[in-house]
Amino acid sequence: MRGKRSPFVAREGIPFLIAGIAASFAAWRFGELAYAIAPALLVTWMFLIFRDPVRGVPAVPLGVISPVDGTV
Repeated sequence: MRGKRSPFVAREGIPFLIAGIAASFAAWRFGELAYAIAPALLVTWMFLIFRDPVRGVPAVPLGVISPVDGTV
């Protein structure tokens, strides 16, 4: 899976994160700090949902790669 890839988040989540960061900044800039806490927590949650860590591939022939962080 080579090519243009963010090391932190999946490509599908980037627009949601940008919108959340913009909402948090706008709430902090035009409102008070208390109004920016909810969007900031939402951005943190979305970052955890859309995270895409680099997974190691086993060197074992016929090794199995789990599509999620579970055990096969």
